[in-house]
Amino acid sequence: MNIYKKVFPYLLIGSAVVFSKNSTMAQESHLPVGQKPKTELQVPGNLVAKAAMIVDYKKQYDIMKSRLLARAENTCDMYIENMLAAQKRLKPALGTRGYRAAVRRELPGAPVGMHCMYGQYTQLMRALNENGDTLTVIPKNGKSACVAFKDQMRRKYARPEYDGVIKEGRVFASDSAYNAELKKYLAKHGITDKSAPNARAAATAEFARRNFSAEHVSPGSIWIVPRFRGAKTKFHAIMFLGQGQVQAGEFVPGKTGKYMFTAHNRERIGDVFEAWDMSNVFSADIEQILQIEYERELKRLESMPREKMIEYITNGTEISAKSLQALPRTELLRLVHAKYFGDDVKQIMSEPAPKLIAMEHQLQIARG
Repeated sequence: MNIYKKVFPYLLIGSAVVFSKNSTMAQESHLPVGQKPKTELQVPGNLVAKAAMIVDYKKQYDIMKSRLLARAENTCDMYIENMLAAQKRLKPALGTRGYRAAVRRELPGAPVGMHCMYGQYTQLMRALNENGDTLTVIPKNGKSACVAFKDQMRRKYARPEYDGVIKEGRVFASDSAYNAELKKYLAKHGITDKSAPNARAAATAEFARRNFSAEHVSPGSIWIVPRFRGAKTKFHAIMFLGQGQVQAGEFVPGKTGKYMFTAHNRERIGDVFEAWDMSNVFSADIEQILQIEYERELKRLESMPREKMIEYITNGTEISAKSLQALPRTELLRLVHAKYFGDDVKQIMSEPAPKLIAMEHQLQIARG
């Protein structure tokens, strides 16, 4: 939630009420009878400073949000690179006697021949490990099969804060194709321009429940598609790569390309809309999930007791816990953020603290 929208206007509204009343009373005692006072607003300097602090905090908070987004994008890029690198290594072995051994080397413990979901899970875990993360994005029981993955992900990401990370149903290649089909759906259900707004909204939401556009899916999302066209019980896990094209056997992202995929078990790259049945697709947006999970993790770190904060900051460094004992909690928060985003904590400690530091209650207000 944007702290400027939530806090700053209320500060100004409250100030306006107090100041206009006080200013009016002061002016009325010196004015001739019948003359109306001027409506000039005089704001005391201390409240101007408070307003400036909130605006400054908004900037700090926006920077933190952008860094969380960058962290999610970076991890997802690593995951995509892992998948593409594995595809490149395994593809030459397809159809040969060495394929099973090649898969076992790439994915230790994989059920060769049914390793599409196991492979996705393994490559994502490798990306998280490379990044030093301990998040559990895919429940362990979800790695064994496509149906188990769908069931586990629906359960894990059912809360409101995860709204939109799981999409299911028919996929359209563009927003225009989606909107054209939505228009037909509304007409079929008697919804016109003259229909009540709530009726239109309800019908639109019902359509969105079982349909979505590829334009609103992040690269690196895991899609469960019918194994063959029309299949209702047999599925295959693929990675949605976003737009791009294949050049010299490698995926090259690009805004003008087609929507592409890669996968384990029949390792290849191709046009997702040409290769697979798009009528019944389950999509788990890994990048969106990571954004939410990283913010949840940072909140947890911010809420730790002082001793736990100091332990977190000093872990794996040469910084002594004793040197942090006298620091105010606001400064410990600054160092927690530095450690979380991989900054040089010792260097941050040597820099003067900013005059306005994000306080815990301000963080809570900003995030809702």
